Amino acid sequence: MPLFEAAPAIQDEGTLQGNAGVLNFTGSGVTASVAAGTATINIPGGSGATTGTTTVNFGSFPGAVTAITTVTGVTSILTSNKVLPFIDANVAATADHTVDEHLLSEFTLVTTNIVAGTGFDIVACAVDGKRLYGSYNVVWEML
Repeated sequence: MPLFEAAPAIQDEGTLQGNAGVLNFTGSGVTASVAAGTATINIPGGSGATTGTTTVNFGSFPGAVTAITTVTGVTSILTSNKVLPFIDANVAATADHTVDEHLLSEFTLVTTNIVAGTGFDIVACAVDGKRLYGSYNVVWEML
């Protein structure tokens, strides 16, 4: 028996899926309740992002233009995932560099060589071909 006088439109990301007199929510951890005429649907999760930290090391002074580090143990990664590496404002200092040096050093970060169920590489490249030295802490987020 329908719970609504008129069957509401059901949309998925703005695309009409049809009309229904009863809504049945399913899936792991999904809950639905009705109180005082208001339906509350709880879908746990959110971004579901996997994050981590690693270190890129340009080596001893005078250093290098590029540094590559391999991140392993990311068992949930797929080759279709994107990984965003960055220097976080809350980064910790390393033995080689202060927090300010982390934030002011000019280098780009990219990910490559994603291996499903294993991990990926992070490549750091100094801007304008200038050499950098020592270790920098890097945060990454898998999307």
